Amino acid sequence: REENKQRKKAERKLRQIEKEKSTILDNMSELIVYRNKDMETVWASKSVADWHGISSGQIIGRVCYKARHGRDEPCPGCHVIETMKLKQRRELDTQSPDGKCWHVVVNPVFSDSGRVVGTIEVSQDITERKLAEEALRESEERLKILFESAPDAIYLIDSEGRFVEGNRAALELIGFARDEAIGKSLAEMDLLSTEQLSKAEANIRKVVTGNLSGPNEYILKRKNGSYVSVEVRTFPVKIGGKMLTLGIARDITAHKRTEKKLLEHQAKLKSLASQLSLIEERER
Repeated sequence: REENKQRKKAERKLRQIEKEKSTILDNMSELIVYRNKDMETVWASKSVADWHGISSGQIIGRVCYKARHGRDEPCPGCHVIETMKLKQRRELDTQSPDGKCWHVVVNPVFSDSGRVVGTIEVSQDITERKLAEEALRESEERLKILFESAPDAIYLIDSEGRFVEGNRAALELIGFARDEAIGKSLAEMDLLSTEQLSKAEANIRKVVTGNLSGPNEYILKRKNGSYVSVEVRTFPVKIGGKMLTLGIARDITAHKRTEKKLLEHQAKLKSLASQLSLIEERER
């Protein structure tokens, strides 16, 4: 009698566990299907029946490709068939007729002897994720276009003064190709004189502590040996957990040349005015 009582208690506990397991699986948003080696549906979560718009009872016994594609022949490259044939887990992204995107994972189920006796398929609706990824790609593409089309040189430098990235204008300004510049320090590219290099390194140390710097003027020595005057503003940015320096440099060579000519012209005018004053004084 005691043994019978214990058996019934164990059975009740097992039924409770099965009920709880079924409740958990039925409340999952993923579509979960267990199929036997003949590809017949042995068990399916409630979400599968809801998605097909039929009752759970109508799902049981249905063949994979017939349930999915509405015909008696499997589709070419059917992921369930491939999983059983290769005895390997398969993952793929697919799209249903209603336009939803799904990420599907199919795992083979093995017997104790190592034979494949079925598959478990878990399908997750990733439509929103795909839309978000597409929106992110479009946003990144727009930013890339803006970055590359900017007339000013825009670049990133790490805390050691090494060139991390730059737009087309930045590379044209210094005269280096991207693969020649990335990973190189300002000193290695010989862009600045010793005095100006010290000034630039001090500004980088200032920026990586979270401070802005600029505008600062530098005279850059380009790869071909020519010189260009630039006005630089630098900002602290954090990317991937690292503090970097974002620099925006503007070529002011023409402006400096015009400024020099203007100063020379002003000096001449001042000299002429002084001479005129002396002449007038002599005449008096």
